[in-house]
Amino acid sequence: MKRDDTKLLIEMMQTLLNGGSFSVKALEKKYGTPERTIRSKIKNNIQPLFPKIIDYDPATERWVAKEDLREKTILSAKELVSLQMMKNYVSNFSDEIIQDANKLLNKFQQGVFSNEVFKNTRKEKLDIEHQEMMTLLLNAIRQKKRVSCLYNNKDRVIEPLKIVTLEGYWYLYLFNIVKETGEKESKNFHLKSMKNIFILDENFEYPKISFFRKFNTSINAYFDLSKNHETVELLIHKDIVKYFERIPLSSTQWIDNSVVDEYQICRIDVTKIEEILPTIQQYLPKIKVLYPPELENKILENIQNYTK
Repeated sequence: MKRDDTKLLIEMMQTLLNGGSFSVKALEKKYGTPERTIRSKIKNNIQPLFPKIIDYDPATERWVAKEDLREKTILSAKELVSLQMMKNYVSNFSDEIIQDANKLLNKFQQGVFSNEVFKNTRKEKLDIEHQEMMTLLLNAIRQKKRVSCLYNNKDRVIEPLKIVTLEGYWYLYLFNIVKETGEKESKNFHLKSMKNIFILDENFEYPKISFFRKFNTSINAYFDLSKNHETVELLIHKDIVKYFERIPLSSTQWIDNSVVDEYQICRIDVTKIEEILPTIQQYLPKIKVLYPPELENKILENIQNYTK
């Protein structure tokens, strides 16, 4: 298999593991691989891993996973693809070797996908109505079409950009068109709170890919795509540093290895202090704020309001 073909398979699998979907046409354009070849690779290398879950959605013309794959495997996309490629490869040998090899690989697969691994993932459930709503929004994003909707009891015209899950809740990041001025403002709407969604026959210019790289730094729904980052500096007690190291808050997190008076310095970039505020309050008094001062003042204000 060609090197690019391997990258293609891993990208498809990684997209599904992340809860996303992919279009064969888009992959053909990106990799220069014919649609027929891509479909063959999906049939032989992707679908067999989760035959009852990975499926084609004709409404969106995209391949999707009907269930959360992260709850069914602890393997990476590359490991899953490698596993299926090995199972395909042994079919070239004698019947006896095929039988033994498949037993071994199936035993490994059953162990990985067993119920002995329990994952408690809190995620907002979407009923049929909201799934249809998501399909509409995904089509609008793909076609770069504006959308009209009702949100917080106000009629809106928006440019949908990306659907994301933050802390288990579904959000749509978008540009809201200000009715009075026609100017665009970056917003995020709670997906299930949107109503009366209708795709307009009005195209918009989709932002460059670099615009969305900031999503890798998001911590929660306070993340603001339109704002520049500000560095927050914290002192984290050595007893809880391990929790931040095991699951970093974002790609910008940095922790100093040196321990001074039982604390380690942590720096992280946020778009608003509210992004980091819930985490700090969760671990009080094991965290102290070094910068910015308004963050420390906000925490003290919240504590004072709580004790009233």
